[in-house]
Amino acid sequence: MWFPLVPLAILNGIMREAWLVPMVGYRFALPLSGVTLSVIIFLFTLVVSPWFRASTAEHYATIGKTWLLMTLLFEFLFAYYVMGESVTRMLDAYNVLRGNLWVLVLVSTAASPYLAARVRGML
Repeated sequence: MWFPLVPLAILNGIMREAWLVPMVGYRFALPLSGVTLSVIIFLFTLVVSPWFRASTAEHYATIGKTWLLMTLLFEFLFAYYVMGESVTRMLDAYNVLRGNLWVLVLVSTAASPYLAARVRGML
């Protein structure tokens, strides 16, 4: 169920560059995009959570940890091998002081399975 998050994240980035940056500038578009992607991840998880077949909080937490690991692996492997990015440049995404809320996206990715199960009353 993690794989659809990739095109959703890419679409979020495209919308940020096409609409948000021209409207509010990069300084505000970057954190707004992080918040938007976090909400998208949670809403997606809320929709797909019945298919997790998890029964305990630990199961949902494991799904969240797995999603986090897959996100990090995809991010670094894709950026390094496909996009040719340096590790230093990739780590810039973790600089909250520059307005990048990628850390929030990662927390959302890890927490959404558990939170969605709670909201749906599955725990």
